[in-house]
Amino acid sequence: MEIFYVNSQNQRLRLDEWPLVLQEPEKLFSHKWSYKSSGGEKNGSKIEKFYKNTAEKSAKVSVFADSKEEYTEAMARFLSICEYDIEQNTAGKLYINDYYLRCYLYAADYSEYDENFYAVEKSVNLISPYPFWINEKTYVFHKITESEQNRTGLDHPFDYPYDFAGTSHNGLVKNAGFLSSNFQFKIYGSCENPAVSVGRHTYKVNTVLEAGEYLVIDSLTKKIFKVKPEVFTREEKRAWLDQLEDVALGSDAFFPFGDNIERAHKSGVKYVAEPGGSIRDDNVIETCNKYGMAMAFTGIRLFHH
Repeated sequence: MEIFYVNSQNQRLRLDEWPLVLQEPEKLFSHKWSYKSSGGEKNGSKIEKFYKNTAEKSAKVSVFADSKEEYTEAMARFLSICEYDIEQNTAGKLYINDYYLRCYLYAADYSEYDENFYAVEKSVNLISPYPFWINEKTYVFHKITESEQNRTGLDHPFDYPYDFAGTSHNGLVKNAGFLSSNFQFKIYGSCENPAVSVGRHTYKVNTVLEAGEYLVIDSLTKKIFKVKPEVFTREEKRAWLDQLEDVALGSDAFFPFGDNIERAHKSGVKYVAEPGGSIRDDNVIETCNKYGMAMAFTGIRLFHH
């Protein structure tokens, strides 16, 4: 059984191996529904609806350590990861195998280290504002091609008063549960005004997504937001430019000096097209030959003073 806690900063805390082990984790799956009822004493009552309130649970955690220093270090890491979520007021995730519970680990009793015992038992309390164990599944769909959009339906040898049209989707999502399920869509660019249909509901966002950007539609948090790629650092920009090769360069004016070609070479240019006609064309040609560049004179000058 794999058990760990991930806080809202994506820091992971293992709870199934030295030095922290969660005892009897199956007890955390216990649950209780609340209900609202109406009616009098004579005719009995009527259950109007069931719902779940914020749930509190407790568990035992064994802290293993060979010294007081190890114990102090293990507890310090435990508290720093768990209390980060409390400071941010953002729930973390407690995983047991493939399921997780959104929760806060908000209380732990004080236990002094005792070198006469192999482990220290601590009582830990958690609170879950959304007390459902969640199993996430990822589905990936590609863009529908033109041939798929124009796909015809069934062709029968007999004529019917209606057509059997082809489908335009490229995948299905099946909810294995008996209750409705939340979802999170990630739509990647480049595209404009993306829309996704689930059943009879269409989720459309009027926005433009560039290449590398993606849109998130989250039914649980009721939020829609755009995520842009991280900006390159100075070092990453330099590394990306340094790996460029076989670049083509076109110019609508002639190159008056060979230093233009020197600079182009630093950017990975291999092919050059320019009008020609400079009194220093021979110097430009010589520089191209120096770096093994292919250059063609177009004879068309579009640059005007």
